[in-house]
Amino acid sequence: MYCSVAFPGEIYQTFTYRVPEHMERSLRPGMRVKAPFGARSQLGYCTECYSVLPSKPPYALKSIESVFDTQALFTDALIRLIRWISDYYLAPLGVCFRAAHPSEIGYKRQPYCFVSSGEDPVNWQEIPVSGLSVSAFFDLSEARRKALKLALADGRLYIDNIFPKTRHVRKVNAVKLLAGEEELTEKQQSVINLLASLDTPIEEVRVIQKKLRITASVIKALIDKGRLLKCEMEVPSDPFDVLSPTTRRTIHLSEEQEAVIRHLREHEKEFYPVLLHGITGSGKTEIYIRLALHQMEQGKSVLMLVPEIAITPQIAARFRATFGEKVAIWHSQMSDAERLWTWNQMLRGTIRIVVGARSALFAPLPDIGLIIVDEEQEGTYKQDDPAPRYHARDAAVMYAHILDVPIVLGSATPSLESYYLSALGRYKRLELNARFGESRLPRVNLIDMNTAERKGIFSEELLQAVFNTLKKGKQVIMLQNRRGFNTVMICSE
Repeated sequence: MYCSVAFPGEIYQTFTYRVPEHMERSLRPGMRVKAPFGARSQLGYCTECYSVLPSKPPYALKSIESVFDTQALFTDALIRLIRWISDYYLAPLGVCFRAAHPSEIGYKRQPYCFVSSGEDPVNWQEIPVSGLSVSAFFDLSEARRKALKLALADGRLYIDNIFPKTRHVRKVNAVKLLAGEEELTEKQQSVINLLASLDTPIEEVRVIQKKLRITASVIKALIDKGRLLKCEMEVPSDPFDVLSPTTRRTIHLSEEQEAVIRHLREHEKEFYPVLLHGITGSGKTEIYIRLALHQMEQGKSVLMLVPEIAITPQIAARFRATFGEKVAIWHSQMSDAERLWTWNQMLRGTIRIVVGARSALFAPLPDIGLIIVDEEQEGTYKQDDPAPRYHARDAAVMYAHILDVPIVLGSATPSLESYYLSALGRYKRLELNARFGESRLPRVNLIDMNTAERKGIFSEELLQAVFNTLKKGKQVIMLQNRRGFNTVMICSE
């Protein structure tokens, strides 16, 4: 068996290696491998496995030394997308692979020796070694060191790498219930009752405050009375913990929304790029949720890209209210523990919807049935630095083509490229021309300050509008653009 390996760095080709027989069953495309490259061993990405070489190489092939992962980091479709990004944007393939997964995954490993076959030549099944350090090796007796060298040389033993069991958790402030008979207030008693109802009478302080709608002073009073013990507890690093709980509201769709959903369902089994051109407030997000709900009912996953990290939690919270814990957020500002937790949940298949910024494009979702790109005109979809430098919107369109699924590009102000492609018929343009519900578009008045009557820097019309608004008990926001380094420029003549 042979495999192609891409190495990180300014290397624009893959290299062919032999796969040792005992690694054939464990190696799959999308896994990382350790292989000799130049004068040293390097970590690379297996891009392809094959049993027969397409042509005889002009030199003797080297063998990979170990398989780094226990499961593939990328689906077959993701591997094809990464190859396309490398070719289209002229980026080194290894760099593209490295950018497509969290850098924190699996670099803390410990090498072990394993028995290849037959009897154990040195009387134990696993011998921990210390990588480049040889301290563990020299702790062995002379006879065992010699036996170990011989066993490695003739193939009876081989070295592979094992991941430590990493716990993606974080520590939080908590309280534990203690026995006592002190007189308590009503709020204090509610805390005691809550903890007593749990299988283990310990809970996070923030959770107690949120459930009972109490302040920290209530819990502090119980600690002072000796009824609670202040402690720490470990909880999974779920990035949704920071979101405020959202309740799903019953929403009745407009005729325009219903028509868009019907049209997209007719093309749900094929590559079908749609430019959803809807004015602000027309209900595009609700369409996304309904389309995702239909895909979930079919057992599919959904990938949704948003342009800004700041709005990711807001949109994701609406999806979370509908789909619960099957939704995850993904962006570069997440902590290492959050990224690892989310990535592992996606690999296990427990996460079926991902909402995130451009890096979410590489989320290893299984069986994707729909891709959504919200505010597709935004320039933040372009990755400038570091490499690879790509446009996530265009890469998402190619990803949908690879997966043979529909993709929705939503916008109130479509980009010139997308609008032109819809005019050519390469994208289907669907429009939402009315605001959702009873909301109306705001009236905009354009005032020529060269001819308008004004007092100082404000026109009479603006001042009158401000006074009328304040009389109604409402608020006013005034924005002033800055010209050069001056905050205000006034010419009285």
